[in-house]
Amino acid sequence: MQNKCLLSIMDNERGNQIAKEMVSFLATKYEIIEFRHDGTKYEYPGILMAAKLSKEYNEKILYIHTKGAGNPNSAQPWVRKFWYYFLAQHNEWLNEHNDGIQCILLGEEKQTWFNAFMINPDAAEIIINNMEETNDRYYYEQLPEKIKINNVYALAYDVKPEEIGKVVKELEKKIK
Repeated sequence: MQNKCLLSIMDNERGNQIAKEMVSFLATKYEIIEFRHDGTKYEYPGILMAAKLSKEYNEKILYIHTKGAGNPNSAQPWVRKFWYYFLAQHNEWLNEHNDGIQCILLGEEKQTWFNAFMINPDAAEIIINNMEETNDRYYYEQLPEKIKINNVYALAYDVKPEEIGKVVKELEKKIK
């Protein structure tokens, strides 16, 4: 059985272009569910939809979004390649846990760096009942801490922003 992936797409020209790129690498490992929105509520609609699907199907759902569609910068293509490497090419680690959420890098305050994560049904329930809609876009990166999701698993823990590049290189060596 293939895991499902909710691809949250900012419905603009750039978002749709990035979505095509992402589908091309994610579709080899996931059943893709495309979800379009206008981006005005940041990641709220996509995370909520992924949580609802996890609960409805009673299975884990990968939440991921069209990084760079709303706030393009030179880091976004790198982040998408990083996702490709850890979420499509080498994603076996996502099946190690059947509770909480799994992300690649977890910050010191439970930030899900780059905000792509696997949601299990127990965490979906917490998200649905506790996540707030806010204009603070960083709230969604800090979601596990904000809404008290206790079981958060990662390939690397307590990662400081300035250490992300170094940690990624170390993880790549371990996985190869």
